[in-house]
Amino acid sequence: MKTRFQWWKWLTVWGFFLLLHFSYDLFPSKVILIFGEQTEAVVSHMKMVMWAYLFASTIEFFLRRKNIVSVSQFVYTRLLVAVILPWLAITIWHTAIAVGILLPEIPWEILYANLTTALGIYVGLRIEEALDQIESYRPALKAVIIMMTLLSFLSYISFSFSAPPGYSTYFYWGP
Repeated sequence: MKTRFQWWKWLTVWGFFLLLHFSYDLFPSKVILIFGEQTEAVVSHMKMVMWAYLFASTIEFFLRRKNIVSVSQFVYTRLLVAVILPWLAITIWHTAIAVGILLPEIPWEILYANLTTALGIYVGLRIEEALDQIESYRPALKAVIIMMTLLSFLSYISFSFSAPPGYSTYFYWGP
């Protein structure tokens, strides 16, 4: 079944991502740090795109709840995409570095980072669209999705407060 792309959700995820990016600067607290970022570390950006997607998916659930055939399928699909979406966005972002392109932070890296994040969100939503066609997930896959979601939460929240040495690679590439 062909469905229309959810541009509203793409924009909502990106909007939440941008809000989370500046949330700690505006409201510095340990609770905000769970969702936002204190540094420009790659892992912080991965965490923010995951939370942004989950927040938008929660809104989607309440908007569509009467039309959702299987709440279980809806939830497991969203959790799986929440786990992979940060990796999609960061993989796209790393492409410039992989081919030897170093961008000065202002304005080019900021523009590039936003474009690659938006593209990563787009790809994640296209994957979500395909996964929505699956009638149900097997119990073993459900367990894997739960495990990977919990491990993602553990890693992102833990690294919010204490990242291992060398793990907090910064986005800025310039001289």
